[in-house]
Amino acid sequence: MLDTSKFDPFMPYGYSSILATTGLIFISYLGITQLAAISEEVKDPSKNLPRAFIASVASVTLLYTGVMIVINGMLPLEKAIVTSTPLVDVADLMAGSSGQIIIVFAGLLATISTANAAILASSRFPFAMGRDDLMPKWFVEIHSKYDTPYKAILVTGFVMLLLLLLFNVEQLAKLGSTFNILIFVLINLSAVILRRSSMEWYKPTFKDPFYPLTQIIGILGSLILLPLIGLMPLAFALAVIAAGIAWYMVYGKEKAIPKYNVLDLIENTVVPVETTYEKIKVLVPLANPEHEKDLLKLADKLGDEIVGLHVIRVPGQTSLLAAQEAYHENKLQINSELERKFRECIRLPEHKHEYIVAFDHSVSNSIMEQSEIEKVTLIVMGWHEVDRFHPSAGNVANKVLTSAKKHIVILKGYMPPEIKTILVAFNAKDNSKYCLYLAKRLAMTTGAQIKLLRIINPDLSAEEKQEKIKEAKEAALDEEGFNVVYEIQEKYSTEDAILEAANEHDIIMIGDSSQRFKRAFLGTLPQRIARHTRKPVIIVKRYKPLSKEGISSIFVKINSVKNRFLRKLKLKN
Repeated sequence: MLDTSKFDPFMPYGYSSILATTGLIFISYLGITQLAAISEEVKDPSKNLPRAFIASVASVTLLYTGVMIVINGMLPLEKAIVTSTPLVDVADLMAGSSGQIIIVFAGLLATISTANAAILASSRFPFAMGRDDLMPKWFVEIHSKYDTPYKAILVTGFVMLLLLLLFNVEQLAKLGSTFNILIFVLINLSAVILRRSSMEWYKPTFKDPFYPLTQIIGILGSLILLPLIGLMPLAFALAVIAAGIAWYMVYGKEKAIPKYNVLDLIENTVVPVETTYEKIKVLVPLANPEHEKDLLKLADKLGDEIVGLHVIRVPGQTSLLAAQEAYHENKLQINSELERKFRECIRLPEHKHEYIVAFDHSVSNSIMEQSEIEKVTLIVMGWHEVDRFHPSAGNVANKVLTSAKKHIVILKGYMPPEIKTILVAFNAKDNSKYCLYLAKRLAMTTGAQIKLLRIINPDLSAEEKQEKIKEAKEAALDEEGFNVVYEIQEKYSTEDAILEAANEHDIIMIGDSSQRFKRAFLGTLPQRIARHTRKPVIIVKRYKPLSKEGISSIFVKINSVKNRFLRKLKLKN
């Protein structure tokens, strides 16, 4: 029977011992993340998942609390803190040897079921990463008979066995708890960000009624527990995170392209895409007279003021002043040829044009510096591929794409002598909208027809398809009288659909698919289109700063959350 006198003192080792133990047993609540990992395999998830989450937490909390009350109420404190089998000892007191056998058998069944659930859920992580191109497609293979990702399950089971050999039970519990705490921090942070975003696809059927108090407590509580678990688990977790980042940089960076990023969610596109035809000032870096004539033709059709920039690269050991003096003493022939070509290619008489020679140790830095000095709107550059194994726009263009605070246009190929039709690959994102805006400017000077192509995944719901069709229709409507038509195609491969349609048009324009701060200089899709079509391709990358308005909007959102929470408290009181 329980002896209530054993509960005094209730916390013999103080509050810190409670927190340290909480961090250790946090792995006991790992089932919550396991439920989330298999959510796509749950029937009626909008109802069943919230119920499962709440029920699992409540039942586990009640069960564990009951177990601790029984153990501490039956075993003396001196024995409870030294025994490694408290449940067996309590069962022995209650039912003798038969009680020991029953509790051991129950523990065996619990261990098997827990291991089964852990392998089931953990195997879905490499499976999902394989679908997102973050891991090899090998992990995505489904068993023909059992309809399970058997390769992902086998690898996950092997990793678990390896960890059992390398660490003891207490170390594994600490490692698992550390990862679980980090996951909980990220989950709570994600819930706050997504609830405050305006992403149309985020429409949860269940919403936490105590938001954001639950998430704030979850984040702060988890961060308090982390240092209490110990340095070794935390160091191991950080090592795994570093290995994951390295894996992404080596394997996934060029393959997996996220649909959104945190800053875009927070800022909610505070910088509007241009819709009115204001004057555009274009900077064209010039180096090769033969190739740059196409860039100048494009700039002349897109802009109102054209700045031609020839950067003379100065060796590091030579001062810029000495290089300038040497240049003025003997004018370089290539510069004279570039300047002549520049004057010839600016055909529209109403366009202002200026030719600049700059000296710098870095060509890319000079381009970015002059773009700021001249206050240009757009930088037009050419695609100079190093070789077929390096699918990028060239080292200089890469650096400009990464760091320039201006809109950028990359031309792959040569401008056709006559442009009758322009194909615009449209996905309703900022780069795509700005691409359509520039296509209309190009059509204004050439009289070309614009075809807006929208590719829709056949697996989308009917509502999602209608929404994307509506976006394409609205984009094609124009009060200015442009000849814009749209076409909707349901295809699994966006790349194949664009390449097939490209054959029927004179030029292809596509918005860059890469995200803010992404070190892949251009997204995978426009790179593939540029590499696999013989038609000229124009890739548009719109600069989107983290503006003062965007930062202000973050604080406004935080303040609105706080005010809403205070109003809820006031109403309850």
